Amino acid sequence: NEALEFSVEYSGVVVFGTAAVVNDQTEARHGLQLLLDKYFPHLRPGEHYRPIIQEELKRTSVLKISIENWSGKQKKAAADFPGAFFYTNLPTS
Repeated sequence: NEALEFSVEYSGVVVFGTAAVVNDQTEARHGLQLLLDKYFPHLRPGEHYRPIIQEELKRTSVLKISIENWSGKQKKAAADFPGAFFYTNLPTS
């Protein structure tokens, strides 16, 4: 194998806009819950974790971005790409 043959899959987005602090606690709590739902969809508040409490919300800054422009790109290799493997199936030798 040569270094030239190595590659990596990626996806990314860059946004441009105006950020503002969310001062309304109901809106802030909702925004945080949206993140939890996105990244941990199999977990439920009150069942798998304690819901956000007021004291934690006071110590947390939540921002929202009014997106004015964005761009993104992605590189995805074919499943039969030579040497391809899933990160969870790393070779041991």
